[in-house]
Amino acid sequence: WDLDSQNQRSRRDFLMTDERISVAGMGYVGLTLSVVLAESGCDVTGVDINQVVVDQLSRGNPHFFEETLDIRLKHQTREGSLRVQTTMPSREIDVHIICVGTPLISGTKTPDLSHLDSVVEDVGRSMRKGALVCMRSTIPVGVTRNKVLPILEKLSGLVGGEDFNLAFAPERTVEGKALTELRTNT
Repeated sequence: WDLDSQNQRSRRDFLMTDERISVAGMGYVGLTLSVVLAESGCDVTGVDINQVVVDQLSRGNPHFFEETLDIRLKHQTREGSLRVQTTMPSREIDVHIICVGTPLISGTKTPDLSHLDSVVEDVGRSMRKGALVCMRSTIPVGVTRNKVLPILEKLSGLVGGEDFNLAFAPERTVEGKALTELRTNT
């Protein structure tokens, strides 16, 4: 992609270093993404509603296996680049990434969006002007535009596309290769 000459930035400048990022959902997608973002220089707060998982991650112990994740998680939590908690951060966040599960409702082909709704409401109440909200949860077509956007606008009092940005970037993480892929896929 090309930028005009007044807005030329190096690849390093384009990376989100020093950004304050919240990642909601510390499952496979959210945790591996959080660790890689913290390693890249971002200030990351991971959020999960499960206190047992939060306590385990805060001690640097992942709740699933991914090669080198345990070492890298311990390092980032010890350094303070990655914190994990059960509530949305109270400080200003530049980027909110939502990675919560959307399992199918038993006996149906309809996803349960209740966890997503809850997180989107929390983000909407805490979002600041200029923020980016990125949906990484697996959700049906139209949910970002028709459900998430109106909730964010209503609760934040901000206008999407003018005061904040909203993106959909579905997860495509391969188990066993997540930490490598997050650094090499462009």
